[in-house]
Amino acid sequence: MICGKNRALCGFLAASLFITLASGICADEAARQQRSIPGYVLGDLDGDSEVSWDDDKLFKEYFAGIETEMQYICADINEDGFVTRRDAMILARYLAGWDGYSLGAESAKLPWEVPGAKQPADYTFAEFNALTSDQQMAFQNSFGSIEAFIAWLEKAQEEADKLPWEEPGAKQPCDYTYAEFLALTGDQQMAFQNSFGSIEAFEAWLEKAQADKLPWDEPGAKQPCDYTYAEYMALTGDQQMAFQNSFGSIEAFEEWLEKAQADKLPWDEPGAKQPEEYTWEEFLNLTPDQQIAFQNSFEEADGFAKWAEKNQPEE
Repeated sequence: MICGKNRALCGFLAASLFITLASGICADEAARQQRSIPGYVLGDLDGDSEVSWDDDKLFKEYFAGIETEMQYICADINEDGFVTRRDAMILARYLAGWDGYSLGAESAKLPWEVPGAKQPADYTFAEFNALTSDQQMAFQNSFGSIEAFIAWLEKAQEEADKLPWEEPGAKQPCDYTYAEFLALTGDQQMAFQNSFGSIEAFEAWLEKAQADKLPWDEPGAKQPCDYTYAEYMALTGDQQMAFQNSFGSIEAFEEWLEKAQADKLPWDEPGAKQPEEYTWEEFLNLTPDQQIAFQNSFEEADGFAKWAEKNQPEE
């Protein structure tokens, strides 16, 4: 007998199969464009005959609601007849050199079909929910029977209901940072407070945690979403954990990480010239974002001003 909770969920999952992919552009429009773009290059969204990070930028602008002149037929990366966020993800990972990601119908592989990928039986409930409706149907079918899928579902939901600190080897409440506490849900925060046994013990932890503020907790400080990869790597282990938790989900952190690694600064490369060794001309050749990161790279508050005074040519 399937419990009411699972029956309701399975009903929802079945209904979800009829939902159109979010932000999808139908094949008709893409086909019309195909007739007007002979010899189109898949992934070349801006029509410059190259597949590059400029095309990835067009995807980001499109899904942010910004009007673009995107070549839609070239944006259907997995050639499934729709332009969706999955196409944007495939292109970004292809450009970043991820294994198992290519342009074309081959890229339509299910996540667990990529060599070395996590298999359905090992998925968490959150990972299952992050799949598209078509992927969820394929996921269910991969178990061979509805009974096997429901057995997985019950176990996954049970694991999802566990509190973070109940996992084997997990950080315990007394070791949490204040940012990690704030990243918990309302119910988890209540359970967190109760785990101390008394209001006095929780308040003692709270006083200490608030005194140990993280760099981005300071008024006016750069927030995690604006960090460079080098700035992230310069954090301590605990700060990196709090940094990851600040995004609210592993998917949001991985999205930031993918972009940050793609936007590595010139001086982040092994053996590269460091900012303090740059000439004024080399500084001016940086992009505006790189110039801001360059200024922030100096540890002392007036470090950049001192460097500029030394290197800026006299008029």
